[in-house]
Order: sequence, then structure tokens, then C-alpha cells
Amino acid sequence: MKKSSAPPPAATFDTVALDVLAYELDPSQAAESERKIKSRLKRKKLAPYDDARVAELRRLKDELRAEIGLAEKSRFFLGQQGHFVDPADFDLKLLAKETISRFPDLPRPVVESFVRFGVFIYYLL
Repeated sequence: MKKSSAPPPAATFDTVALDVLAYELDPSQAAESERKIKSRLKRKKLAPYDDARVAELRRLKDELRAEIGLAEKSRFFLGQQGHFVDPADFDLKLLAKETISRFPDLPRPVVESFVRFGVFIYYLL
């Protein structure tokens, strides 16, 4: 398979924060997440830590995790597409569209990407 020569997308405040928050599975981990986000933002020379922005991103993560956790009870669940769990079990386009509408202040590409990743991490693993 040919490797892409395109550089990876530039990190943003939102992507750095979501990279940490994605693995925050318990509210008791919030302080450690904050420390990690602050450290990564500083190392990557991005915007300073913003409590309100992180709270919004955490809400995105929590809502997506709850929806994916419903599995076959989710209204986005299309049915098992094979013998194993598969991202195609969910209507990713509709889930992304509705998530974007609930989080209009977040960049569309960030939300779309996180929806795909969220299905992977919260459903497949």
C-alpha cells in the first residue's frame, strides 16, 4: 500500500483536548486530563487552556460515548453488519450531522473526525 506524503493535519486546541478527553472514562480523571491538556497545549505552542472550551469538548465526548454505549438501542444503530462489531453498524453520517448541529461552536471537521473515532473507541473496543 502506498503511503501518503501529505503531512498530518495540524494540531488544534480542540484536537489536543479531545485526544486526552477521549480516554477520560470517569469524572475522577478530570484533574489528570486538565494537566495533560495544559502540558500538550504548551508543548505544541497552542492557545492557553480554556475551561469553558474543555467543558464543551467534554460534553461532546460524554454525549457521544453515551449514545454509542446504547449500541443496538441507539437510534443510529443500523444493525450488526457482520459477525463482529463494525463501525458500519452505525449511521456515521447521520450521527455526525446531528452531533454537529448540537455543537455548532465546534469546527465541523473536528466533530466529524471525533464521531468516527468515538465509534471506534466506545463501540469497537
